[in-house]
Parts: sequence; C-alpha cells; structure tokens
Amino acid sequence: MVHSMANNVSHKLSHTMIRGRTYYTNFRLNDSTSFVRLSLGTDSQKQAEVIMNQVRPYTPLVQNGTMSIE
Repeated sequence: MVHSMANNVSHKLSHTMIRGRTYYTNFRLNDSTSFVRLSLGTDSQKQAEVIMNQVRPYTPLVQNGTMSIE
C-alpha cells in the first residue's frame, strides 16, 4: 500500500516520495552514479509541497556540484 502511495505522491510532488509517514526528496547528481535522498522531516503533504517549493531552485546547484548537500 505504501508503494502505491509513493507513486501517487511522485506525480504531485516531483522528486518526492513517502516512506512510512515521512516525505523525502530524491534526485541523482550529474555524475549519474550518485543518488541523494533527503528527509523533508514531515508527514504532511502540504508541508512537503511548501518545503519542495523552497528547495527546488537549489536542486540543480547540488546536482552539478556548485552547492553542497548541507
């Protein structure tokens, strides 16, 4: 059941999944071998959307190595 929820969420929140009750963001680094998964620290879809809207502009900077994950 959780797997199907993750698929539904990923359509609404790009690069986002839910494991258990916590939302995570997922993306690959540009080297194509490294995968990043970071907890959004929430079980609320609305709060996850707000966090992703704040984080989204920085994702390409992390992907290309201009900015660290921290």
